[in-house]
Amino acid sequence: MSDSGAPPPDHPLRPLYGCLLKMWRADNHFDALQDSIKEFLGSKPYEVVHDFQLEANQYAVQVKVHQWPPNEWSPIIGDIVHNTRSSLDHLAWQLVKRNAEEPIPGKTQFPIFSEDPFDRNAYPTTKKWKRAYDSWGRQTDGMHPRDIAFLKTLQPYYQRPEDSDSHDLARLRELSNWDKHRELHFATSAHVGSRYHLKEGTRNARIIPLYIRPAPRVFEDGTEVARFSVIPTGPNHHVDLYVKVLFDVAFGEGSPLEGLGIKRTLADMGLCVSHILSEFEIKFAGQTF
Repeated sequence: MSDSGAPPPDHPLRPLYGCLLKMWRADNHFDALQDSIKEFLGSKPYEVVHDFQLEANQYAVQVKVHQWPPNEWSPIIGDIVHNTRSSLDHLAWQLVKRNAEEPIPGKTQFPIFSEDPFDRNAYPTTKKWKRAYDSWGRQTDGMHPRDIAFLKTLQPYYQRPEDSDSHDLARLRELSNWDKHRELHFATSAHVGSRYHLKEGTRNARIIPLYIRPAPRVFEDGTEVARFSVIPTGPNHHVDLYVKVLFDVAFGEGSPLEGLGIKRTLADMGLCVSHILSEFEIKFAGQTF
C-alpha cells in the first residue's frame, strides 16, 4: 500500500494526523496479510492435473485444490478496507473545519461517485440523479468551493469516464459498503494466467485448443482450465504438453470484486488514497482562504 514504517510523527498543528494514522494502521494489516498470502501460495495449495482422454483424443488440464485460503483473512481484509475508507472520511471532516464550519455527523464524508452527480444524462431516471445530486451536497456541505472543485477532479467519473467502476476509489467504496453492511470479504483462489506449449517429447501429433478458461477467474476443486483436441499425424503418436497455470488469492464468489487479486487491489487502493492525503497535506500547509 503506502510506505508504512513507523507511525506518522504527531504534531498539534498537523490536522491530517488522524488520517495518516488510519492509513498507517491499514498498512500494518496489509503487510501481515501479504506475508500470509505469500506463505500460503508457497505451500503449493493447488496441483495442475493432466487428463489425456484416449477415446475422445482430447487432453484436459484441471486444477486440484489441496487447501483453500483461510477464512481468518476476511476480517483482516475488512480492517484494511475500513481504515483506508475511514481516512478519507476523516479528511472530509477536516476540510469542513478548516473552512470555519461545523461538520455534520452522519453526513460529512469524502464523496466517491462513479457517475457525475451534476449531469442529469448520466443517470437513468431523474429520481436517481436527484438522489446523487443531493448526496453530494450533504457530503461536502461546509467545505470551501476550492476544495470541492478539487474533490471533483478526484472522482472516478472524472478520471476514468469510460470505466469508472474500475477506478481505485470506486472499488474502495464497493468493498467498504459490502464489509460494513452485508458480509465479510471471503478470500478464494483464482487462476490469473496460463501458458501451454508442446515439448520435445511430442511425436506424430499436434493439438488444437478447444477451450481456454478466461483469467482472472475463481475456480473450484476439479475446475477445467483448458482442453485440447489431439490430432494424430502418424503412428504411435504421443503428446508431451508443458502447462503453467498461475494462481492468486482473490475476492470470492458474491463479492463486488469477485475474481480480482486481493493483494494487488488493496495495494492500488492504498496508494491512491495515500496520494490524495499527500495532496491535501500540501494544501493544508500552504493554502489559506
